[in-house]
Amino acid sequence: MRSISIEIGGKQREFSFGIRALGNVLQEFDNDIIKYLELLENNGFLAAPPTLYHLHAHALNRSGKEVDFTVNDVEDWLEEKEGMFHNKDVQRVMSEFIKTLTGYVPKQEQQKPSKKK
Repeated sequence: MRSISIEIGGKQREFSFGIRALGNVLQEFDNDIIKYLELLENNGFLAAPPTLYHLHAHALNRSGKEVDFTVNDVEDWLEEKEGMFHNKDVQRVMSEFIKTLTGYVPKQEQQKPSKKK
């Protein structure tokens, strides 16, 4: 299971990209990968706090630690971070999450154009 640690909210925090973390994020956004990716592209400010919440909560749960923060706390952490959602560390976590998430999207076969007779 992949994870990334960044400094946010005054301390080093781990963000995990396990299957359950992916599922929790999608459940937060009505279980639709495509709609989630569209929201992230169109309004990352709305999508980022819950996404980061679930990724960090998953890392804590996997290590047997208590989740002692809320989505509102994550929003505060982002607002305190220089560049907020566009901060390079936050973008690295979100980028890795998107890579992991899109790895579960089925690839559509490209159909060859039919030859006219």
